[in-house]
Amino acid sequence: MQSVFTKRFGVAGHEVGPGGEARPSTLLDYLQEVAGEHAATWKLAVTDLLPLGRTWVLSRYHLEFHRYPRFPEEVTVTTWPSSRTSTYATRDFTVDDGDGRPLVRATSAWAMLDLATKKPMRLDDVVPAEYAIDRRALEVEFQRLPSLAEVDREVRMPVMLRDLDVNVHVNHVVYVQWALETIPVPVLMSHRLATLEVAYRAEAHHGDTIASRRGPTIVTEGGDMSFVHAIVQAETGAELTRLRTTWAARSKPLAL
Repeated sequence: MQSVFTKRFGVAGHEVGPGGEARPSTLLDYLQEVAGEHAATWKLAVTDLLPLGRTWVLSRYHLEFHRYPRFPEEVTVTTWPSSRTSTYATRDFTVDDGDGRPLVRATSAWAMLDLATKKPMRLDDVVPAEYAIDRRALEVEFQRLPSLAEVDREVRMPVMLRDLDVNVHVNHVVYVQWALETIPVPVLMSHRLATLEVAYRAEAHHGDTIASRRGPTIVTEGGDMSFVHAIVQAETGAELTRLRTTWAARSKPLAL
């Protein structure tokens, strides 16, 4: 059993978008992959837990993107459980390029859910104390994200079979993809996603229709842009996810 887990990925052609850069969702998929593989070394992966009537659910994410790798770069992804309370465990990540320079720094918070009661379990009862080590990739607190007070743009999408994960609900990366669908193309070309904060509040399932909503542009100190997002169930308006994104100006805009 390893306290820290590392894996290398080569950025594939199908994982990049405009300009040949890895998509944010590509990097989130890498983090998801190493988290699962590391948990498996402790017999705590979702595939280990489901037969026991348990699973991990992601509650919060905070990521800082320093640079997006390009096809066909290789990156090194490192992860470790960084702290634990009675009901939540944090897991941190680093992504570095071939020269050891930072690409992504991230921290996340997870709960272990009892599938029968749909309630979080006490981690003291199911996770070894030595599972977490005192080390952080990002020294941030998971503060409450603002609710969306004004909708500037809305995009509606059905939940597709391809959106589901092993828990048979929408995978957490998909909510981020839905939120980014509301960003204007000119912003995507002139700016890059610099920070991403996500608070997962409820599940979406196959057959649902979701509304991805974005608030007005907020110009931050230094000229960066920030947006507040919400993913809601279109039929009921129930809030599924809150997000906040910050966008930094590119030194050279991507060509359309």
